[in-house]
Amino acid sequence: MKIIAVALLRYFRFQLGGHDNVTYKTMFTLHIHGGLYLCATPRPAP
Repeated sequence: MKIIAVALLRYFRFQLGGHDNVTYKTMFTLHIHGGLYLCATPRPAP
């Protein structure tokens, strides 16, 4: 799972899409209320 995350971060740039504010649900672990929408754009080749 970590290898996939590293590959995504290497080849794409992520920005918040849609919502300006992110709110959390208070639980044992913090869940993002309503999900987290991201916009992925490819990074330019080196």
